[in-house]
Amino acid sequence: MITLEPFRESDWHYIQEWIRNDKELIIYGGALEFSFPITKEQVEEYLSGTNRIVFKVREDQQIIGMAEISNESKDVVKISRVLIGERKMRGKGLCLKLVEKLIEFITVYFIRRQVVLNVFNENQNAINCYLKAGFKWSETPSVLLRIGDKEYRYREMYKSLLTHKYSSESNSDIINYSI
Repeated sequence: MITLEPFRESDWHYIQEWIRNDKELIIYGGALEFSFPITKEQVEEYLSGTNRIVFKVREDQQIIGMAEISNESKDVVKISRVLIGERKMRGKGLCLKLVEKLIEFITVYFIRRQVVLNVFNENQNAINCYLKAGFKWSETPSVLLRIGDKEYRYREMYKSLLTHKYSSESNSDIINYSI
């Protein structure tokens, strides 16, 4: 079972272990927050941001990944930096379970109409995951990101949220997070 827990400064080594090169950093979406190799100081600065909640993701007893949500506006929450970092755990449907848990968290703790995210065109596994989770392509044009001599394109996806609440009792096994 996937659970969300606060990502702490002491967890910084996970990102360092999971992101092995510049390209992985870019695809993960960290190129604007981090530079390779990722250091403890970069993670400390990243976690000091006040407009985001960063999670470590646990599957049973193992930390397998991380993800972030942030307020975009009074109607929109953004999911970003979704990463199943443990390579042996990839390809097992955990991304979809993680995205579903993030949406449940947003539904419980935020009153928003929409969730958005950005995904790089070449990240087909993530695109497939988000489509399965019910995300659709936004009308927003793709964005070209140039880093050094490389070019990467990403697009926005969105999911409209139903206006319903979960009780904290029914979700105690889903979310292990304190605000």
